[in-house]
Amino acid sequence: MVNRFRSILLICLLIPSSAIAAAPERPAALPELGCVRLLRQARIAEVRGSPEEAVRILRIALEQYPGEVTVLIDLLEYHRRHGLEDGEDVRLRKALLDRLSDPDAQVPPGTLAFLVKNENAPPDESEAILDVLKRRSIDETRDPEMLRHIAILETRLSRLEEARSTLGRLLEIKPAWPLYSDCFQLDLHLERWSDAAATLEKMMERNRSPFYRGMYIMLLGKLGRYDEILKQTELLEQGSALDRKLVQEWVEDLLIQAAWNLRDAGKDEQA
Repeated sequence: MVNRFRSILLICLLIPSSAIAAAPERPAALPELGCVRLLRQARIAEVRGSPEEAVRILRIALEQYPGEVTVLIDLLEYHRRHGLEDGEDVRLRKALLDRLSDPDAQVPPGTLAFLVKNENAPPDESEAILDVLKRRSIDETRDPEMLRHIAILETRLSRLEEARSTLGRLLEIKPAWPLYSDCFQLDLHLERWSDAAATLEKMMERNRSPFYRGMYIMLLGKLGRYDEILKQTELLEQGSALDRKLVQEWVEDLLIQAAWNLRDAGKDEQA
């Protein structure tokens, strides 16, 4: 039955909504054209089977554009694929962290997204990058999107409690539909039923999907809120014919699950 409810959850999270926030406007902060040209030449050389030529071009790019984050990242990724001279990766990693530590340094959003999602990076490097990003986000209202990058990296490092807290702060600064969904998923994973119910209430203010209401009933059962279960079940049954058709296959299982949740909450009579 657990798998059935996870399937319900996936369906309700995939329902499109017009409330999804538009992508935030950010300064481009792209590398200079000459730097981009060198990076492209290096990638072409590697694809053509000339890794020595590729790293030669990357080193030229680093010499001409010292401290350019994208060049440092490309060299580090090259090292993970082919290897570099002893100690060079350590120097590159230090240079990258120094650059990221500069609060005035412009880092392309795409570069930040790559850094926080890069599963090839060793854990100690990812932890160091997380520490740097947290220092850059001291003024959260100035660059709230930095919190999103931090939460992604915290999630990848299995620091889920911290990721939920980070997303909560971002939600307070800049409410957006995808954030509610992310918070809801983390609340469920962490079994924070009260927080999950509160988040889902906010989501239901904008989307009255029967799937959301069904998930809400399940959470109410875990919280032992019997009267509210009756109210929400009645609202579910009063929905449109299409809503009733959508839920008729699983609403019985849903109420059985709610009954078991009530029993676990010590509400045997209501169960």
